[in-house]
Amino acid sequence: MRRNEEADSTTTDDRLPEPRWLWPALWLIALLLLLSRIVNPGDEVRLFDSRESTLWGGTGWQVPLGRFMLLDPFLEVPYVVFAIIGATLVTGLARLQRHLFPMPALLVGTAALALGMKPEFTLAAAIVLAANGLIQRTKSPGKRSALVVGGLLAAIFCTREFGLVIAGLLIGPGVDLLRALKPKLSMIAGAAVCLILGGLAFVPGFIETGLRFLTAGLTPHAEMLIPSARSIVAGTGPTLAEWLLLGLLILGLLHAARSSDRLLQSFALVPVALFCTHYLWLVAFILSASFRLPTLAVGTRRVNQIAVAAGLVLAGFHASPQIPAVVGFVLGDRSEHRLDVAAWQSSGHVLLMNLNDASDWQRSRLRKRYDLVLDDRWEQGRQRFEDYAVLCRDLNEGRAGSYLRTDLGWGGYAAPLDQIEPTLLVQSSGNLVEIRRLSLSPHWRILGIDAERTYFGYTDDRTIQPQGRRAIELLNQLEWPRGKANELPRNTIVADSWDESLRVSAVICAIRFPYAAMRYLADDDSIETLKQRSWCWVEIAHRVRRHTGRTSLLDQSRAIAGFRNALRSGACTADERLDMAVSLHVLEADGPAVEFANSSLGDGSFSHPERTDDAEALIRKAKADSERLADRMALSDPEQVLRIHLKNGDRERATELLSQLPADRQPFYSFLIGVPDRSAVELYHELSGLLGANTIPADLADEAWFYQGCLGLEAGDTFAAVTAFQASREVAPNSPFAPLREMYLLRLGR
Repeated sequence: MRRNEEADSTTTDDRLPEPRWLWPALWLIALLLLLSRIVNPGDEVRLFDSRESTLWGGTGWQVPLGRFMLLDPFLEVPYVVFAIIGATLVTGLARLQRHLFPMPALLVGTAALALGMKPEFTLAAAIVLAANGLIQRTKSPGKRSALVVGGLLAAIFCTREFGLVIAGLLIGPGVDLLRALKPKLSMIAGAAVCLILGGLAFVPGFIETGLRFLTAGLTPHAEMLIPSARSIVAGTGPTLAEWLLLGLLILGLLHAARSSDRLLQSFALVPVALFCTHYLWLVAFILSASFRLPTLAVGTRRVNQIAVAAGLVLAGFHASPQIPAVVGFVLGDRSEHRLDVAAWQSSGHVLLMNLNDASDWQRSRLRKRYDLVLDDRWEQGRQRFEDYAVLCRDLNEGRAGSYLRTDLGWGGYAAPLDQIEPTLLVQSSGNLVEIRRLSLSPHWRILGIDAERTYFGYTDDRTIQPQGRRAIELLNQLEWPRGKANELPRNTIVADSWDESLRVSAVICAIRFPYAAMRYLADDDSIETLKQRSWCWVEIAHRVRRHTGRTSLLDQSRAIAGFRNALRSGACTADERLDMAVSLHVLEADGPAVEFANSSLGDGSFSHPERTDDAEALIRKAKADSERLADRMALSDPEQVLRIHLKNGDRERATELLSQLPADRQPFYSFLIGVPDRSAVELYHELSGLLGANTIPADLADEAWFYQGCLGLEAGDTFAAVTAFQASREVAPNSPFAPLREMYLLRLGR
């Protein structure tokens, strides 16, 4: 008998190994995945909700813990500290369920929870984990009842999501307790819970906040203003973390369909996660902590070792872009990746175009200077969400004046702004079209840019004027450098890494500072850098056409070549291809416009379905314009036809026509045909050689000197740019390029 027990023990040890390295390794995997989601590990995050009121949302329920201001230094921590806490919670959950999961399943669950965890759910997760862990270890029904009530009180005291936490505790362990307790004790426990909740129901905002996990779908325009509140059923496709979390929920539903264990809990909470992705992570955590998932075959020690090793490698690879920043932070590097808005001299109301950003404005330094017009607490501001959505739409579309909406109400953002008197408007840095429209509005001034957000100040607010002057001073210095500046304004444009520089460059180009935008691009041959540089060249080509009525063959041909390289490499989305087509069609490059529009239709993944109609309409118009151009080309001389081919980026046909030109005109056009293959500095020196050797005819010298000045400006050589523009002025004072040339000279201080 004893021999059999030893044999069983040996088998169990081989199949349920728990070596010392297992949980530290799993914790490290969770930590790496949490760190992979942030650029700057030193960014401050809050572990609880301390908000009180907003201008339009009014005053509602405030988390009691948030009233203790002395706790702020402990609950407002660097992201790396949150990552350590979050990894501990996720690993603790895995340890709690270690006898129910094989190691591969534990790894998948750990990855899902680590990739989707939010700082605001930290205290809620800690309460859920502690309550369920203690309940599973306690056999006394009375003590377990006390733990459920204690978890209920802790949730109310510490987190805004207490409604969902209470639902998870009552529908899960609470139902089990009611079955286990004697009828008299069940009545006492139920009465205690009802007494607590009933008494708090008279506190303003308590009921609305407690039911907020059920009301997100009932709030008008919630998905537009709060992207995280979208429905995973009817919204955009899930992310990797959401797919993994959905996998955990599906496992739970499969088990619930086969048994009565937690049947009510799973079918009550899973729809909440499906119809509001804001709660997807918290629902998965609650179910994973209290729900008995299917008992699966446990792998051998070797299988577990291989699974953990593979998990460490994959997590390390996923987090590798952020590891240098983490190491730098640990060693004392405090490089800024975001603007410190609290250091500006402004204060007042803030308009957030994305209410998901509201949690970042809870930091104590920001709360002292700014208050939000509305935030993501839809339970408090639900009645004003529609007004806020209309205001945001009008701001994004640049509609300031009054107009009659389809619902017979009056639109236009000017009147609401007079009532709100905002100080700041905060737009996501990826919304380039909206940022461009705001930059053209007389009501807003650019104040600052980082990779995450772009900040505008309301022109009627005098407190934004100092920062507005610093911002325009910096942009002007970058666009038209006047020698070496003594010191550029700080805390105005922040980009500390390669990918941040790309996003910041895109914003600067969108607000029509293309040369300044190129200063932030890395000097490399990556396709993403080339694509963004091509957008800058397009912007320059539009500027030249707008001011002179002429085509900048130098910039337009480079832009088309760059876009084609990006297209061949698969680095362009369908929306980007259509945007390229629209921009080139305005520049009368109809051939490439049709090419890129057709490519966007072939991709079939537009962000909005109506863009398909836009692409088809553009193709029809561009083809008609191209046919009319072909008729004119048949009557034109070879040089004009060559210029048209260059304007359309057709270097092969331009090369074929080069030999038909007079010998003295060939060097200049040969130079233009080859511009996509060389850098601005190389092109500057090559064109300098042609101009210095007097090989360019007099009627082309003006254009050549203008291009020379633009290349000097692009290279950041102020003296070279000024010299070339002045030479262009001497050659042709009344040239079509004169208006833009004189503006450049004025900006450069000449």
